[in-house]
Parts: sequence; structure tokens; C-alpha cells
Amino acid sequence: MGRTGFLTIAVIAITALVSYRGFTSSAFADRFLFTPGKILGRREYHRLLSGAFLHVNWAHLLLNLFAFYCFGNLIELRYGPEVLAGIYFPSIVGGHLFALWIHRHHPDYGAMGASGGVCGVLLAAILLFPRIEIGLWPLPVQVPGWLFAILFLGGSIFGIRRQTDVIGHEAHFGGALTGLAVTAAVYPSAVVQSPFLFAGVVLVSIGGIVWLAFRPLHMPARKPRIVRSGEEEDLYESGREKRERERDETRLDELLDRIHRSGMEHLSEKEQQELAEISRRKNERAEKTRQAKERYDRERG
Repeated sequence: MGRTGFLTIAVIAITALVSYRGFTSSAFADRFLFTPGKILGRREYHRLLSGAFLHVNWAHLLLNLFAFYCFGNLIELRYGPEVLAGIYFPSIVGGHLFALWIHRHHPDYGAMGASGGVCGVLLAAILLFPRIEIGLWPLPVQVPGWLFAILFLGGSIFGIRRQTDVIGHEAHFGGALTGLAVTAAVYPSAVVQSPFLFAGVVLVSIGGIVWLAFRPLHMPARKPRIVRSGEEEDLYESGREKRERERDETRLDELLDRIHRSGMEHLSEKEQQELAEISRRKNERAEKTRQAKERYDRERG
């Protein structure tokens, strides 16, 4: 076995540890999962990066780490850890930003996995090593890197449009383009030595983005969310509504504690009115959540 770069080992180790933590704690996974509603509504921008360190299961984790090892280590050993970091982490964010654009109207969409960053590293390796060949699993064949890149991006666009599986094609596409763009900017000589690859990728990408931008009605109303906890109210409320609910819950606890200690008769008239108002808002939120869940279930069919 050949050498392995320090950054490659570090990324694999940290991703494995964080993913394992997510396997054992749904609350932990929910805190870092990529979710458009929480990024746009609550400005939890850390999710654009943190979601890449979580995975759905061991198979998902091992597949991504194996691909990252194969192509990331190749880049690190030849060009250094700073180049690998400069490709991998921007590709994660770029992939999630593209997914955020695609699912900006789907607040309950959820995704996790390092696939966006891995795809960026993969496309970067194809550009930096133009003679590389990629296997088409499970077929026992290999194709030139340039052909794989074009087929991969075209297939990702098709997958985004169809939305018939649980694969994050959006992050794959955005991450791959980001990795390719960063590599081309840092090593323009790589573009010169592979002009047809770069031209093909640009044409496929522009065509796919235009198709997605001008035919948005073909996108589903919602995509099934990765359900990791029971915080159902949280799925259907904005950041402002969440803060209002949390204030009501805190104040309700205070009033109920006073009633428990001293009795209802010791509440002032103003506090009794406040209690009634909080109860009214709580019932309204419960009804809103119920109706939103019914709409969501109908849209999912």
C-alpha cells in the first residue's frame, strides 16, 4: 500500500467520528444536518459545511470515505494538503449552496453526506490527471476521465429533475462544478492540456442549469425529509415563529410553576389573561402544524 497524506487521514478520521456520533444521537444529527429551512429561516449557515460530516448509515459513510481516499490522497501526494483542502471544503459548501438553490422552497428537505466534496475532488482529479480512468461499478469496465465527467454531470442533472431516489444529485452536481472551477482557477495549465474536457463540462453544466432554472414547475413540491427526531412543530415554522413559541413555553412554565406553588387564585388578572392568550396561541400553532402535516402528506402521495 502506498503512502497516505496527513489531511486525507484527518478528514477520514473526523468524518467517521462525527458520523458515528450522528448514528447514536438523533439530536446531534439534527443540529448539523443540511436543512434549507433552518439555513434560510434561522441563518444557521454552519449547516452548509457540517452536513458533510454526517452520513445516513455505515454503507453511505464507507462509500464516500473510500472515494475520498482514492482521489483525495492522489491529489494530496502530488500537489500537497493545502490544494486538497482548497478543493474539498469549497466543494462541500458549493454543493450545498446549489442544493439550497434547488430546494429553497422546500424547507423540510434534509441531506447529509460528504458526496458534494468527494465529487469536487473527483472532478479535480480528472482535470489534474487527464489520463486517469474511472471504473463504472458494478460493470467491469473503465472509461476515460473526461467521458466519466460529462456522463456524471449529465446524470446528475437528470437525477435532479426526476427526484425519484434518495441520492443528493444537487450536492453532487454543485460540488463537482465547484471542485472543477477551483482547480481550473489555481491550475489553468490543466485546462489547456484538457480543453475538450473543460469545454464539454461547461456546455453540459450551462445547459443543465438553464433547464433547471427555466422549468422549475417540473420540480416536486417537496422532497421527503430525512426524519431524525420528533420535533414536528419545528418543521413547519419560521425562525420568528420558533422564537415566539419558545418565549411562550418559557413564560407558560413560569406561570404553571406559580399555580403549582400558590394556586390559581394568586395569579393577577393580567397574568390570567396572559395565560389564556398563551393557551390560545398554543392551540393555533397545534392546528397549523396539523394542517401543514396533512398538506405535506398529500403532496408526498
